[in-house]
Amino acid sequence: LELFVHPLKSCGGMRVRRWPLDPLSGRLLYDREWGLAGPSGTLLRSTAHPRLALLRPELDLAAGLLTVSAPGLATLTLSLPLEEKQVHSRVAPRAARSPSSSPEESLTLCGEECYGAAVGGPEAALWFERAVGVPCRLVRCSRARGPPLAGG
Repeated sequence: LELFVHPLKSCGGMRVRRWPLDPLSGRLLYDREWGLAGPSGTLLRSTAHPRLALLRPELDLAAGLLTVSAPGLATLTLSLPLEEKQVHSRVAPRAARSPSSSPEESLTLCGEECYGAAVGGPEAALWFERAVGVPCRLVRCSRARGPPLAGG
């Protein structure tokens, strides 16, 4: 049995044989947890930005790393804070929040409001802009205040 986890909404999935579930939602842990937001705060979708499908994320739970590859670009690796309450028992919890995290902001996904915080800083934003071809930044959706990043 193989599963596909999509850490980045509308981007390529990562193939896994086993993956923990989110104890709060029962969904695959960190599936569609991150997305790319344009300057207006609207999350990019593959229907309007087909280059998103070329992005290949890999999430390493044990190391707290998100690695993303794209054609023609060096691989991007980001250290991500993974909350203790969501981390599977086999994974060591991350103690501190990443200094590159921002306060939550209102975002729009498919016309619905959700909340998220930018992660990765300006270097990551520039990398994603080059990969996708439009100005954007990586954001993490807050499950506590808004809906998970669902859909295509």
